[in-house]
Amino acid sequence: MKAKRNSIFRVAAVAMLCSASSLITSCNSDTHSDNADTTLTDTMNTMNVDSVMADTVNAAGLNPASKPAKKGVAMVSEPIPEETGEIKLDKDKVYNYAEVPPVFPGGQSALDDYIKDNIKYPSSAMESGIEGKVSVQFIVDENGHVYGTKVLSKPLGYGIEEEAMKVVNNMPQWTPGKVKGKSVKTYRVLPISFTLQ
Repeated sequence: MKAKRNSIFRVAAVAMLCSASSLITSCNSDTHSDNADTTLTDTMNTMNVDSVMADTVNAAGLNPASKPAKKGVAMVSEPIPEETGEIKLDKDKVYNYAEVPPVFPGGQSALDDYIKDNIKYPSSAMESGIEGKVSVQFIVDENGHVYGTKVLSKPLGYGIEEEAMKVVNNMPQWTPGKVKGKSVKTYRVLPISFTLQ
C-alpha cells in the first residue's frame, strides 16, 4: 500500500514538474475588509491552480548513513484572477484584486527562485512522511512591504506552516498593486506545496 502511494506521489510530482509557473491573484469583492477572510477562503476553496513550479528543497538534519534521505519538493502557484468590472479607489481598503496587481521584484520566475532558495522542508515533517499544501495570505502595502501573514489552509504541523510563513515574512519589497494609478494595499495568497519523493 505504501509503495503504491509513493508511486502515485512520484507520478503526480513528475506531472507537476512539466507545468510552467504563473502569477495569479485572488478575485475582488465589493464587501468591506471584514469579509475579506471569508472571500479569500471561498476563493481558495474554488481556485483552479493553472500550473506549478517544483524544485528539490534542502532537508537539513537527516542522517543519510542511518536511512535513505527523502527529497522534499516545494511548489508555488497562485489563484487566477476573475473579471470584476470597475474598481473604486479607497485609500483605507485592502483590495482582494487591484487593476495592476503587486509584483515580486523580478516577476514570477524570481518568486519561484526565492521560494526554491529559501524554503527548507522541515526534517521532522520529512521523517514523519508529512506532505501537503500551505496557503499563506499576506498583504502588500502601498510601499510594497509584506505584512499581515496568516495560514488559510488546514494545518499540516511539524513546522511546515512556520517555515512557509517565515519565508513569506522575509520576502523583499514588492512593487505595490495599483487602482486608478494609485498604489494600494492588496491581499495576496501564495500556496506552497510540500511533497516527498
